[in-house]
Amino acid sequence: TSLRYKSYYVKDIEDIRVAYESFFQLKIYNFFCREADVLTFDYIENTKEEVNYYSVNSLLQEIKETINYNIVDPKLMNLIEKLFFKKIKPSLSYNLYYYCYTFLSSILMDKYHRDYSKDLLQSHSPQELFFSSIEQKYNEFIELLHLIKGDPSNRHMIKNPIVFQAIDLVHNQYQNSISINYMAKHLNVSQPYLSQIFTKEMGISLQKYLITYRMQKAKDMISTSHDPIYSIAAKVGYLDVKHFSKTFKKVTGFSPMQYKKTLQQSGKGRSVC
Repeated sequence: TSLRYKSYYVKDIEDIRVAYESFFQLKIYNFFCREADVLTFDYIENTKEEVNYYSVNSLLQEIKETINYNIVDPKLMNLIEKLFFKKIKPSLSYNLYYYCYTFLSSILMDKYHRDYSKDLLQSHSPQELFFSSIEQKYNEFIELLHLIKGDPSNRHMIKNPIVFQAIDLVHNQYQNSISINYMAKHLNVSQPYLSQIFTKEMGISLQKYLITYRMQKAKDMISTSHDPIYSIAAKVGYLDVKHFSKTFKKVTGFSPMQYKKTLQQSGKGRSVC
């Protein structure tokens, strides 16, 4: 809300225009400063850091080498976290965000071809990013990496056959009300053991991988069909539509209806007749 942004003081009628403009100038920084209770120009000035492009490029090259050599290397997550929160976030620069995101996207598209082009080439205009945050975009990118790891064409990277089978269960039965306990019994192992080896191999818990996969399927359905939200929820394993909506918003930053509306406004979703 506008209460979150503190513009210049209004002393006369002319100041209203200046305050109105400063309000929108402050709103631009919301993407980088979502944690701030109140955004002011003083806060921006004290937070913003100069960009060291040599350091950024060195980090990007290290990320590229790690992805090309071994995308399941746990070091990769640490490098990407450093890029987003030690380099991009304190810069408060959309230019740097676009530069880094384009670089990362091109690496993944070159290595994994066009399988994930739809997810990687989403529009990230400032208008759309107003309603998101750097933290949300980081989470989305990390979730995409986990989905790439679990893709059938990339299974050669997974060493443990039980993890391989667990991923197959998720991909084949995400529509059903499956649990970690169910998967453990199906694979003839204990639940703690399954959770431990999956997290060690994939860098993400099995529960979170299941949720990520379901939400990706839900996003695909929302963008390509006219199905009502309760129907989509059921198709990805959620009989409780409220639970689905809450989970969807936690993962994407939008409620299912907000996500659908955003797609329609940007021309990427099917319009409602």
